[in-house]
Amino acid sequence: MTQRRPRHGQGSGLGLSTAGELLAMLCRAEAASARLDPDQFGDLVHARGELWRSTAGDHERVSADRRRAVLAYPDLARRLRLLLDLPDAKRWTGYMPPAVDQNGRPNDSPIRAALVKLVHEAYTREHAGEAASA
Repeated sequence: MTQRRPRHGQGSGLGLSTAGELLAMLCRAEAASARLDPDQFGDLVHARGELWRSTAGDHERVSADRRRAVLAYPDLARRLRLLLDLPDAKRWTGYMPPAVDQNGRPNDSPIRAALVKLVHEAYTREHAGEAASA
């Protein structure tokens, strides 16, 4: 049996290959500690799944907005391509590594710092353009 590998920017870091597997593991642990019966466990899984899906949708919208803002400026798209060593900046999904790791420690990656700066510059230009046209 082959094990699925998470795509870039995905994965739990716990050897689980999908968000669903991570959700199931967390629900099982929560249900065991609360001694839930099967019906309560089903309700818990459903509630956590809905929360997970709504949060994932928010992340997708924010990533798409980041991507749109950066790609709107050819010089920023060029810097992005060089920073991430991409053949084409349009291949970037808008993913931004989290500010902290799973243990709450700051993510001090220089690539993340450069991405934050790049996205901030795109939003600053965008805002300046809106202010000038008003």
